Amino acid sequence: MINIKSTRIFIDGSVISSKKQSGIGHLVLNLLKEISINSEYRHIKITIFCTKDEINYIESYKFLSFRVKSIPIVNRRILNMLNKLNIILPLDLYLGNGMYLFPNFINYPVSRRSQSFTWIHDLSFEKFPKTVSPKLQKNFHKNVGKWIKRSTKVITLSNFIKSEIQEVYSIDSRKVEVVYCGVNTKHFYKRNKSEINSVKKKYNLPENYILHIGNIEPRKNLELFLYAYASIKNELTQKYGLVLIGGNGWNNSQTYAVIDELKAKGINIVLPRQYVTDKDLPAIISGATVAVSPSLYEGFGMTPLESLACGTKTLVSDIPTHREIYGDSVLKFDPRNINDMAISLEGILLNKTKVTHSQIVEEYTWSSTVDRLIKIISES
Repeated sequence: MINIKSTRIFIDGSVISSKKQSGIGHLVLNLLKEISINSEYRHIKITIFCTKDEINYIESYKFLSFRVKSIPIVNRRILNMLNKLNIILPLDLYLGNGMYLFPNFINYPVSRRSQSFTWIHDLSFEKFPKTVSPKLQKNFHKNVGKWIKRSTKVITLSNFIKSEIQEVYSIDSRKVEVVYCGVNTKHFYKRNKSEINSVKKKYNLPENYILHIGNIEPRKNLELFLYAYASIKNELTQKYGLVLIGGNGWNNSQTYAVIDELKAKGINIVLPRQYVTDKDLPAIISGATVAVSPSLYEGFGMTPLESLACGTKTLVSDIPTHREIYGDSVLKFDPRNINDMAISLEGILLNKTKVTHSQIVEEYTWSSTVDRLIKIISES
C-alpha cells in the first residue's frame, strides 16, 4: 500500500474529450477508474482540466470522485498555438498548485510551485519518421525536447522506449520512469458463443477469422502482413478471413490499394463498415482464431495483451518492446519477412505450433499501473 499525504493531481483531459478514444484515451480512463474504485487512493484529489469546448463531453462521464474544470481558453488549437509561441501563462495560475500529469506528449508550463509529469509513449517520430504524418513529425521533432526539459519527470511505457529517450535527448536515466500499462480483465475476458455470434452478425464477420486491431497506417506494417496472409495455403485463406478493425490513420492509400488488389483475387478481407464499440470488442477478439500484431514499432503494444486476456491465440512481431512485455508467452515473427510471417500464421492455424500462454495477463493490472504512477509522483 502506498502511504502518501493528500495530493492534488491535475490531469490533462484532451485525450478523453471525444467519442472515439485512442489508446492513450483508454489508458487515462482506466487510470481514472482504478483510482475511483480503490480506497487506497482516497487522499488523492483529482482535477481533470480542459479547454472550454471540451468540458461538456468530459462532464458527460459523470465522474463522481473527480473535479472537471476548464481553463479560460476557447479550444485546444488556440492553447497549442499559445504554447508554441511561448506566451501561455503557467496552468497553475488558473487551476492551483499541484502535480500536473500530461498523458499525450504535449505539456504546458507550470510555475515552480507545481511539478509536471509528461508521458512520452514512443519515439516513432524520430526512429521511424516516415511512419508518422509530416505535420506531427515536424512538431514533435521540434518540441518534444523542450517538453521533456520542463518536465519534473518523463513517464514512458517500456524500458526499451526509456533507453531511446535517454539516447535521443541525452538526459539522466533518473528523470525517466517506466510505467507499464494494464489490462482490464473485467472487460477483456473470453466471451460465450452467444455474444460472439451476436457481434459476428452485427458486423458481418466471417465464421472463422484472423484479427488485426489497430489504425491503418505505415507503422502497423499491414501491407507486408496482407501479402503474408495471401501467401498461405489456399484452403486456409478460404477458411479464415482476415478482419481489420481500427481507425483510418494516415498515408494509407497504398495499404488500401493492396487490400483492393487482394480482394479482387478472391482473398477474404473484411473491414467492418460501422464503428466497432468498446463494448463489442472483447466478443470480437474472443471469436477470432488468432489475433496478430505485425507492427514495426510500439511503445507498449496493448492489443496483444487484450487478446491474451480473451483467451485468443496471439502472434506478434519480433520487436524489442514485444520481447520485453511478452517474453515467451506469444509466438513471434520477423515483421519484415513475408515468408516468416506466413509460416508462423500457417503453423498456428494448422495447430502445428504449440502456443503456451503463461500467466502473463496477471502481471499487467491497472492497479499496479496506478501504484507505480502514484509512487513516482509522491516521491518527486
